[in-house]
Amino acid sequence: MKKSWLSWLKRKNNFPNLLVVIFLVSIGYLLYANLGRDALFDWDEGIYAELGRQLLLTNNILVSFWNGAPWLEKPPGIAWVSALGISLAGETALGARLLMPLFALYTLGVVYRLGTHLGTWRHGLIAMGVLATFNLFLGRTRAVNTDMPLLASITTTMLFLLENRPAWWVALSVFGGVWFKGIAGLLSIIIAFPLMLHKSKQYILSTIIHSALFILPWHTYAYFMYHGEFTTPYFLEQVLRRATAQIEFHFENRWYYFTYLWENLGLGVILVSAVGVISLLARRSSRYLLWWVLIPLAIFTLAKTRLFWYILPIYPALALLIAEAIGRWQESKTNRRVVSILAVGICCQAIMVTYRPHVRSSSCRPRTGETAIGHSCRPRPALRAPSGSSLAFCCSPYFQFPLRRDAIGTLLLPGFR
Repeated sequence: MKKSWLSWLKRKNNFPNLLVVIFLVSIGYLLYANLGRDALFDWDEGIYAELGRQLLLTNNILVSFWNGAPWLEKPPGIAWVSALGISLAGETALGARLLMPLFALYTLGVVYRLGTHLGTWRHGLIAMGVLATFNLFLGRTRAVNTDMPLLASITTTMLFLLENRPAWWVALSVFGGVWFKGIAGLLSIIIAFPLMLHKSKQYILSTIIHSALFILPWHTYAYFMYHGEFTTPYFLEQVLRRATAQIEFHFENRWYYFTYLWENLGLGVILVSAVGVISLLARRSSRYLLWWVLIPLAIFTLAKTRLFWYILPIYPALALLIAEAIGRWQESKTNRRVVSILAVGICCQAIMVTYRPHVRSSSCRPRTGETAIGHSCRPRPALRAPSGSSLAFCCSPYFQFPLRRDAIGTLLLPGFR
């Protein structure tokens, strides 16, 4: 038995695959630990959780409902996910969040595969481990949000194109982002544009046709069913207004994302990423990573409404650039051993960062200029609705009574604890 186990490990790719499995299982265990401990965070978590609860009540899988009215700001992807979790674990924070860590684990696995396209399995292990140490990524892994499904869509689209998968696979991946994020889900195909340029015209046309076949039916249905009730929140408010005006009291300046990346990632991460850029330019390979970083950064900088989690799509690219910077030094056997040790060490560090209690708290998010592994916070008061009320009631932006916040900005509701 022992001999067969050792022979299995010696086979090509088995040892790296074992490391990946151990890493993902460890991260998954930590992400699920105390997943339902904290109350739903205002506003989005409460709204998305309520969409799932309403889906179970109405059995309407095509249109989301919130407080009894159609909610058409996004397609019903997030409602499906929260509804499935609630059906398995009940109408609790745990139920609403139940499936969210799976998107993070899937994305980490895809980033590993993307890293192997830079060179060896060591590149993949480094990229996967580095991404799991970024506090913005960790902050979204346990909360009910549409950003992690979008990140899964972006990374999957890139992987399918690199591996020359069928055009309808790519279209399905793009559809996944749109199904959760709406028009913003098309960011995956924008990021993948440099890779699409290397495909044949027939492949590109097939991708466009299949994407339309996946994406248009729901949008057509929603338009003919609700007309202005659909176009106003879906297109005008979620896309045009956010791009042209500062809404919901988000008055960040033009260079907000540059400041955020500087303060959030630190000089070391930025410098090592820059070394990765130089390496790619020198060997004229995988330059699509530069586009992956620069284009979303430019789009969100030009948009008027700026939220720190909007910049999450560039984080896998930064992790891959760091993997390129570290993994390129593998000319000799000794260097390969050193890089292997570094790769395993980075993954171990990611596990330790995920384990830290204040990272595991989904209701304790880092504010601008803070890192999840560098600040302390106390538990915030739970926002709870009266018995029989909707999960989103206490997270609604449309209250009918005065609100106030405590010293750290936590929303306080009269009569609720």
